[in-house]
Amino acid sequence: MNDISRLLNGPAAAEGTDRPPWAPPAGPQQVQVEIDRLREIQAGLPKAAEPLERAVRELVGLGVSEASFTSFTYSLAIAYNEVEAYTLQELKHRAEDAVRYHEMVKASADAWEAAEQSSTVGPGA
Repeated sequence: MNDISRLLNGPAAAEGTDRPPWAPPAGPQQVQVEIDRLREIQAGLPKAAEPLERAVRELVGLGVSEASFTSFTYSLAIAYNEVEAYTLQELKHRAEDAVRYHEMVKASADAWEAAEQSSTVGPGA
């Protein structure tokens, strides 16, 4: 199980259940957002993106260039460089996605928490 799968399918937030945090509520009138679980997912996203960053560093460090190829494989050298550039871009985009998801999960948890606080009725209200 990879880090992202472990984040999403890890121990259920509701004690004593195996229900994932996004499962439908028990009834049509019941909605419960597990803010602590959202914060846990948010905290784990940077670690889940580490393999992407490590892959980018390893690809950059390969150092294969046209000089490494013979005249018979010049076309392969060009193809290799294009594939390497494409792969680096894709990995960088996926790492940027992880940062965006981190920010979006934080915004979502903050919004839900603020909604919970503002809609809570206290004594004497």
